Amino acid sequence: MLLSTDWFLPYWGLIGMYLEDGPQICVQQGCRNIVQEIVSGRAEYYHVDFSQKRVEATRRAFIALLENCGADPGIPVELLPSNGTDAIFEEGTQWLITVLTGRLLQGRATNELDPQVVTALEGLRFIVELSKTINFEELCLRSNSEWDRYTRSVTPDIPGMLGHQVTAILSRDEFAIIWNYIQSKLTNEQRRHLLQWYELEARSLTGKDLTLV
Repeated sequence: MLLSTDWFLPYWGLIGMYLEDGPQICVQQGCRNIVQEIVSGRAEYYHVDFSQKRVEATRRAFIALLENCGADPGIPVELLPSNGTDAIFEEGTQWLITVLTGRLLQGRATNELDPQVVTALEGLRFIVELSKTINFEELCLRSNSEWDRYTRSVTPDIPGMLGHQVTAILSRDEFAIIWNYIQSKLTNEQRRHLLQWYELEARSLTGKDLTLV
């Protein structure tokens, strides 16, 4: 439902969705069709069928929509209607990558990184900072578009639910923001340099080896 809204359209990059205008609008409109199919005349979202069969059908419909719209953004698992998937890295490694990235963006890195990679990561600094300053619940509640009013109407007890959802995603998993940016915005060569830098920086900071490449 989140990707169907108007208020969140400018902020897809915060959750790793980096699409051109055409594919983005295509996905947004397709998500509205999916939402209408899921709600299917029910007055409230809480009455929706959340059975495993329904969830998997929604997941397949969403993946098909991405393909039909020419979108391949490598979206975070939190946005897919699924029970989850295997983590890319173990939790400790994710935490360390998040810490090392923060040190890099703050200019506190111990080891040098290819300047071209540093430049490519400038957009990530903006995204991380932006994610911590926006009141998403307020954005959700203030939107007056017809569709956004509809999404609030199907969650009458918590009209700002989708705003809460964004905040929860961003506060819970900063690693997802970082990793999706790396996957979407860096070239293969830049990613290789960055992963090697993570290994070197981790060794300098912790005295232990980190294997990513």
